[in-house]
Amino acid sequence: MYQPKLSKLLTIECIEHKVSEANSRYGRFKIGPLNTGQGITVGNSLRRTLLSDITGLAITNAKINVENISGISELVESDSELIIPKFHEFSTIPGVRESVLEILLNLKNIILSDNSTDFAEDQLGSLQCTGPCQITARDLILPETIKVVDPDQYIATMVSNQIFSIKVIIKHGRGVTEIPVQLDLKTQQKDCFDFLTIDATYIPIKKVNYTIEEKFLGDGIDSLKELITLEVWTNGSVKPQKAVSSAINTLVDLYLSIQNTMVV
Repeated sequence: MYQPKLSKLLTIECIEHKVSEANSRYGRFKIGPLNTGQGITVGNSLRRTLLSDITGLAITNAKINVENISGISELVESDSELIIPKFHEFSTIPGVRESVLEILLNLKNIILSDNSTDFAEDQLGSLQCTGPCQITARDLILPETIKVVDPDQYIATMVSNQIFSIKVIIKHGRGVTEIPVQLDLKTQQKDCFDFLTIDATYIPIKKVNYTIEEKFLGDGIDSLKELITLEVWTNGSVKPQKAVSSAINTLVDLYLSIQNTMVV
C-alpha cells in the first residue's frame, strides 16, 4: 500500500510573534500533523537544539583606560617597555562610580546582533567619553554589521572631568565559554595580553517550551495525529523564526551525516 511521505504532510506555521519592552522576542509555532509518539521526539530534539546549538555574539575581552584632561594616562609602563593596565578585575577607577568588575559585568550583559553571515574573525569595538557623563551601549563604536539590541544598556557613570575609553573584542560562538578556557585561547594571541577577560555567553535563546496535542484528522484507524505547539523566547539578537529554522537545519545536517556514514 502506498503511504505518502511524512515531509509532504508535515507543516510548520508561526501563529504568533511579538517583541517585549526589553527587546526580547517571542514566537509560537504549530508543527504537525505527526504520527502518535513522534511529537515528543520532534519537540524535545528541537528544544535541546535551540538551547545548545544556536550561535550568537558576545564581548569576551575588554581593555579599560582613563586619562586626565591633561593627557596623563592611568596606564603604567613595565621594564619590558610593554604597556600593562593598572586596573585588574577588582580595581576601583578614580572618577568612575563602578568598579572594574561591575563594568565587565555590564559589558557582558550587552546583547549584540550580526547581520553578516561571514564572521570568521574576531571583531573590535571601542568607546571614548569625556566626563562627567553616563556611559551606555549606545556609545560603543562597532563594525557596520554588528548592532546593539538595547542601546540604553548601562555601562558606567563618570563623575569627574576626565577621558574614559574602552576597547572590546567581540567573538562568535555557541554555548558558554568560561574564563579558564578564554585564558587558554588568549595565550595564543599576543596582541590581547593587556585585555581583561569576560565570561562569554553566546546563547541567544532564553527559553523554549513545547506542548503536544492529540487530534483526529479523518475517519480512518490512523487518523489520530499529534500537533506540537512550540514556544521560543530569544534575547532579541535573533528572531524566533530564524532560530527555529537554524535548529531544523542543524538537525537535518546531523542526521544526514549519520546516514551518509552508515554501513548497510
